[in-house]
Amino acid sequence: MKNSAYYQPLPFLLRSRASLGHRSDGKKVTGDWHTYPEMAAAGLWTTPSDLLKYAVAVQNMVSEKPKGMLSKETAEKMLSKDKSNWGLGPSLSGEGENLLFSHGGSNEGFKCAFFAFAYKGQGVAVMANGDGGSALVEEIFRGVSQVYGWNTHLQEEKTVLTLSSDSLSVYEGRYQLNGDMYADVKVEGKLLALQPSWDPEKVTLYPEKKDLFFSMTIPGPFIFLRDTNNRIMGIFNRGTQFKKEL
Repeated sequence: MKNSAYYQPLPFLLRSRASLGHRSDGKKVTGDWHTYPEMAAAGLWTTPSDLLKYAVAVQNMVSEKPKGMLSKETAEKMLSKDKSNWGLGPSLSGEGENLLFSHGGSNEGFKCAFFAFAYKGQGVAVMANGDGGSALVEEIFRGVSQVYGWNTHLQEEKTVLTLSSDSLSVYEGRYQLNGDMYADVKVEGKLLALQPSWDPEKVTLYPEKKDLFFSMTIPGPFIFLRDTNNRIMGIFNRGTQFKKEL
């Protein structure tokens, strides 16, 4: 991975090789990029090709090809699901020969994601230099999946349920994840807008049924949970639960 490094800030000599970050309104990020103090979580500069070199390395290790950095046993532990469908690093989905490992990236002005099959030697990585890039990433994933017959990001047709502003207002509030991480939900027109504290990109939630919403950019349903008194108490999405602040 010769085009990857942990730098915060990015050295002057490398700046001509980096894309500039852009906010949701299309304006350039102040200073071209945000400088983060969290080196492990937000300090990596890389390319789609280099991300897939990591994916190929994992694929080689689980298939016991030579020159693996880790043993097959260790690699398989990396790809073993916990109760939230995460391994040691990547998110996991599918089973057996269709097991997928994936991860996304989100810094101010940038969105990216990759996914790869653990045992098929295939995968894809996409990067976008804009806060609104998640929709583009998912659209490319769907296109690649269709062309290669992967059946991983199939396009679904859904009917949006029409709810009044009063009906939607019961879902408004702050939903706590852990520590300083939370998401604010507000009514915007006939839809809900979810704003994560850790991500500048707002997520639009479309009502499908009572307490059941979907997003065009984030997989899986958003399920609003109720307590025994029928009050909204949280949100559940892909193994992650947010608790509503009362």
